[in-house]
Amino acid sequence: MLNIKAKTRSFIIVCGVVLIIFYIEYSNRKEDEHFAANAEYTIGKVSKITKRGGHRTTSISRIIEYKYYYKGKWISDHGPLEKELGEVRNGAPIIDAYYAVKYDPSNLSSSKILITSRPITRNVAFKSYTKMYGEIESINPTYPGYIRINAAYTFKGERYKVETILHKDSLPCGTLDECKESKRIKLFVSDNFPYFTDLFYKSSNRQHLQ
Repeated sequence: MLNIKAKTRSFIIVCGVVLIIFYIEYSNRKEDEHFAANAEYTIGKVSKITKRGGHRTTSISRIIEYKYYYKGKWISDHGPLEKELGEVRNGAPIIDAYYAVKYDPSNLSSSKILITSRPITRNVAFKSYTKMYGEIESINPTYPGYIRINAAYTFKGERYKVETILHKDSLPCGTLDECKESKRIKLFVSDNFPYFTDLFYKSSNRQHLQ
């Protein structure tokens, strides 16, 4: 009698474990399907590579910490350093470099950074672009010979901002006084990554991103 009870208890435990495993796999599959059906693309910036808690520091135990741009805010997230199912890892991530990020707008904690062989360069961003004018929010001299400009622009219904530092003789809006008077500035906006403009890349502090 005791053996029957023990076997019954063991059978129930095994069935419970199997059901839990099936439920987890089913939930993960549904989440993956939802992500694939609803995901959109934006740009992200690698912040740092850190170790997972309680593990030795190996490539498997490390994660990529990054932030991605969404409606004027930077959302922090992380992903595995090594390639896993659904992840793109075609190169070594570069700290402070920009990559494409796939995210779920209905669940901002669900995102994947696409580590391609190279980060997003100016040539990649501007394979397709739109010419337009932005509004100058502030424009002031900074270090000798250079002007800091903060501008805003609307692209496909979304509002974006860009800060750039340009030489005083290469302002797209003319002289400093002319720019202050017109309060607008010409810019080229990347169609695929509208956070990026020509002013972003022309800035004296971003020449390394060319």
